[in-house]
Amino acid sequence: MSTNPVPFFDMFTELSADSGLVKAFSGAVVTYAEVNTSGRTMRINIKSDTPVPPVALMQARVAIETEYGLSSAEIIPDCPAGKKESAKKKGTVLFGKTTKGKTVPMSEITIESGKIVVEGEVFSVETKELQKSGATVLAFDMTDHTSSVRVSKYIR
Repeated sequence: MSTNPVPFFDMFTELSADSGLVKAFSGAVVTYAEVNTSGRTMRINIKSDTPVPPVALMQARVAIETEYGLSSAEIIPDCPAGKKESAKKKGTVLFGKTTKGKTVPMSEITIESGKIVVEGEVFSVETKELQKSGATVLAFDMTDHTSSVRVSKYIR
């Protein structure tokens, strides 16, 4: 790919039919794109003056996977720090205990990271009851606007 940024909808023209995505990705440019043909995956870095909502990132990811027959696509947003929310909201602990330690940006998480502390916004929540055991699986997606992760918890 060229070193010059490409407008998001110039690269992914098929997504321009969705007015919600057009609004969310307004002004966004692709700064890097990598396709792994053997694994059928794509990694896309985008830059935007304003944060792209997590739901729009997820919708675009799914649309790109579907359009190109990919097993996975990852969209990594880059938004200038000054444009992000400046005041951090302190949440209430709903389950477990208060976390201790330095937070790690989600974009830096690897399989080898071990136990870490992340901070971000939850943008999707799912629960599933397991009939045999009577337990519940709680899963939620969260983002810190550098990347997103899915967290799953088995609850008896």
